[in-house]
Amino acid sequence: MDIPAPVIFLIIFCAIPAQIYLSSKSSDMDYYSHKTRESLSKMWANFFGSPEPTTVPPVRAARPRFARDEIDELVPNEEGIVEMGYYGAGDYIRDPKPPFVKFSVGQVVEHKLHRYRGVIIGWDEKENAPEAWLRLVRGSKEERPDTQPNYAVLIDMRGRLVPEMSYVVQENLERVGGRVIHPLADRYFEKYYADGTYRPRPWLRSVYPHDD
Repeated sequence: MDIPAPVIFLIIFCAIPAQIYLSSKSSDMDYYSHKTRESLSKMWANFFGSPEPTTVPPVRAARPRFARDEIDELVPNEEGIVEMGYYGAGDYIRDPKPPFVKFSVGQVVEHKLHRYRGVIIGWDEKENAPEAWLRLVRGSKEERPDTQPNYAVLIDMRGRLVPEMSYVVQENLERVGGRVIHPLADRYFEKYYADGTYRPRPWLRSVYPHDD
């Protein structure tokens, strides 16, 4: 029996909001509410509009964890490249914060493979870097997973000859503690706490209002 499109839409409309209340965090609820509105708008267009036919994208082959181990995911020291908004440096407000973004600005982390420590100064919900850099570090679009959060990390200079920053996928990081020595740390943070976190300066908190 064929079910009329309006009935299907009504069922989905009533069912989707349930996921919003599965989380106790208000930031998660904000995120799911935002995504629900987007989904309902798309479904309305699909049911009652005249959308173009879509094709199913090819299934991507799973990429080994920690692929291309010899590369540190270092951000190139090129003038203006960070100012363009790449590598977690975009100044758009991260609101709402997706619940799958595990880490926050100001947290001290360690790279699981290369074992360097650093402090997070920014993140993107998905990778946002020049395609040439992504191909070099992570492989082609077909090879690399592009759905993970990515973090900009100021690397502790102890054991390093020059100041460096990396752009790292979430699965390659873990929380640690301790101060981070880097000449740009004072630009982003105003205080260090004993629990291994830095307090972002007001301008940075305004970009990441839900990072705490």
